[in-house]
Amino acid sequence: MDLKKVIKQLSPHLLAIFIIIGTCLIYFFPQTQGKKIAGGDVISSTAWSKQVIDYKEDTGIQSYWNPSMFSGMPWGLLTSGVEKNYVRGADNILKASVKPAMGILIKVGIVCYLAIILLGIPWYIALLSSLALILNVNFTVLLEAGHQSKVNTIANFPLIISGLILVFRQKWKIGSAAIAIGTSLAITNNHIQMVYYLLLNLVVFSIIYLIFAIKDKKSKTLPLILSVALMAAMIGGLSNYSMLSSAMSFSEETMRSKPILEKITTIDSDDASSGRDGLTWDYAMQWSNELKDIATMIIPRFVGGSSYEEVPANSNTGKLLRSNGSKRGSDNTYQAPMYWGNLIFTSGPNYLGIVSIFLLFLGLFSAPVYLRWGFGATIILTLLLSMGEHASWLNKTLFEYFPLFNKFRTPNSIMNLIPVFAVFLGSIGLNEFLKNKDKELLKKPLYYASIIPIGICAFFALLGTSLFTFESLGDARYAEQVKDIFIETRQMLFSTDAWRSTILGVLVFGLFFIYIKSKMISSRVLVLLLGLILIFDLVGVNRRHLDDDNWESTKKYATHFEERSVDKQIAQLEPKGRGYYRVLDVTNMSSAVGSYLHNTIGGYHAAKLQRYQDMLDYHINKGDQGTLNMLNAKYIIRDKENLQINSSALGSAWFVNEVKNVNTALEEIELISSIDPGKTAILNVDDFPDSNVNAGSGLGTIALTNYKPNSWTYSFNSDESQFAVFSEVWYGQYKGMRAFIDGEESDFVRVNYILRGLQVPAGKHEITFAFAPVLKGAWVSVVFSIIILLMILYAVYGITAGKETTLD
Repeated sequence: MDLKKVIKQLSPHLLAIFIIIGTCLIYFFPQTQGKKIAGGDVISSTAWSKQVIDYKEDTGIQSYWNPSMFSGMPWGLLTSGVEKNYVRGADNILKASVKPAMGILIKVGIVCYLAIILLGIPWYIALLSSLALILNVNFTVLLEAGHQSKVNTIANFPLIISGLILVFRQKWKIGSAAIAIGTSLAITNNHIQMVYYLLLNLVVFSIIYLIFAIKDKKSKTLPLILSVALMAAMIGGLSNYSMLSSAMSFSEETMRSKPILEKITTIDSDDASSGRDGLTWDYAMQWSNELKDIATMIIPRFVGGSSYEEVPANSNTGKLLRSNGSKRGSDNTYQAPMYWGNLIFTSGPNYLGIVSIFLLFLGLFSAPVYLRWGFGATIILTLLLSMGEHASWLNKTLFEYFPLFNKFRTPNSIMNLIPVFAVFLGSIGLNEFLKNKDKELLKKPLYYASIIPIGICAFFALLGTSLFTFESLGDARYAEQVKDIFIETRQMLFSTDAWRSTILGVLVFGLFFIYIKSKMISSRVLVLLLGLILIFDLVGVNRRHLDDDNWESTKKYATHFEERSVDKQIAQLEPKGRGYYRVLDVTNMSSAVGSYLHNTIGGYHAAKLQRYQDMLDYHINKGDQGTLNMLNAKYIIRDKENLQINSSALGSAWFVNEVKNVNTALEEIELISSIDPGKTAILNVDDFPDSNVNAGSGLGTIALTNYKPNSWTYSFNSDESQFAVFSEVWYGQYKGMRAFIDGEESDFVRVNYILRGLQVPAGKHEITFAFAPVLKGAWVSVVFSIIILLMILYAVYGITAGKETTLD
């Protein structure tokens, strides 16, 4: 082996990786100082996971039940079994060495770089593409908001796309290995919605390839190509079999699965998903893009930027906010509601950057024909899907008839795939452009690629402020004078960014024009200059949404969970701890923050248990006292100072002296408001036909004696058999929740639609409920993850031995 030759071959790649890591270190430098991004979802996750994380740190035991919110629900089942997938070892190394968010973006850059290098594209173009993906505004906005798992999932998509293209080129070893490992890691990172959206797009991408293959009379290899790609994807999926089976079991019980109740006629709620299989159309289609939201891909503040956009202190809006005592940012800006689109709110635009947009159009006119049509079709499909209800002719059909489509909400989230498609088409197009030595032939694709983005930007720069009202739906709450000031600032932001994009577009065109017309710059210098413009452009927009003001020290971050006066009162009244009561926090009913200190009735989760959502719709949100009593809502918080004690809360467990039988779920839930749950329990005998339930006199005692997040122990004492009701949420049947009387397992039933009930014989007994879901198919995950590792070794051998290269 010629060591010097190896070093020479590796040195540009090591330099590229050094630049990728260095870029992330510089941009996320506050993280190296121990600071955190205080994104909303990060704060929520910290709050509602605290109890189970503390329990694991104290005992080493992972609890798969989290009592912290919604009166208790499964926790971690979406990733249960992920440790059986050995492919995720690289992810673990990165997570152990560099924590989110920096670690996620380092992964984004390295994976993107590798995926593009595998296509035989030069390292400097791959580096440019990696920087474009790292710094794209979509990911910055997601990380600022706390959507780390989404970015971590998307980070693996370049490998899947690259692998598919390689299989199309009949590079079997490398292509199949890339698809398998990309699929495996994407699923492992637990954002199935993004994986589903990618699959939809790749089906369209593959159909385009098939059409061109048939047209070019290359159809003989199609069965093998499709078989290899499908097999590789299946291997990647099966490496997560145990996790997927666990997640599927959980999803069957959530509001995204089949309904429990008949068609709802007695409630009115956007969250009411009980009457259909999957989410309701109106609920799922919230956050549907309009065309003006899509326009932010090229002009970042086309619709104002975000719902809390930074505005200059010397603007009229800045002066207004300063006079009202608003807090000024470290960069001499104020945050104001500048977004004027129709989304409920938004954390930022879908800005790709002028360089990425320019290269995307260049790819549409210079990439191989099947790739330009393939990526073009996927981008158009993605844009249409992101429009949700505004493109109902497509999305309504998919929602009603296409498998699993109605399980997902927030259609504009699919826009997060656009940067991945854009950098691929852009890098392939740029490579094809630079490979062409006849520079006269480059003029046509350059002019076509230039006139569209520059023309759009210039048009809106000149005429845009006269085309829109710039009024927001939220402006109605402001005085007319304030509204006029906001509109004026929105127009200013719109015009500024339109001119900014126009000027940067002309600058990019100028570089390409000089490259064609003279020998002043080489292809590498061109790419270097494009990289500098890209960094200037994207960092400038990113810092509007993630700058020093978004980073908090550990001490400041802890203030989000500080005890209020009411929290201190509860702590004094409950020396045994949070497991013996629940809190209805009216001030934070739809927030998870209260779960940091207490087990709560409310909370926030995108996939609540269907039965609990039904209880919210029918009873809890209406303030039904009996429901609050049986859920042991001992304390009610209406403001941060005054605590209301609910003396009629029924505690952790109690005896009833009557059991009413019903035959349908609708009867079961509707009857709750007309009973005294302290005396009567409701049993659906159609669900439990073999139950042997006999209510006793109610005399005797039952009390919670030991509480853990995943188990509850009670002491029982009665001279006769009693039927006990426990203020703990029922979860499925035979899905890991088990009951024991004196150590011997016993059958239990569901009562009052949502609670657990148990027939206990006379005498003194110890009753225990424990949640320990059984991991299914672990061996499947182990076997197929080992197969992927062997595929990687085989692919590496093929490359190093010169038996398979990625170049056409």
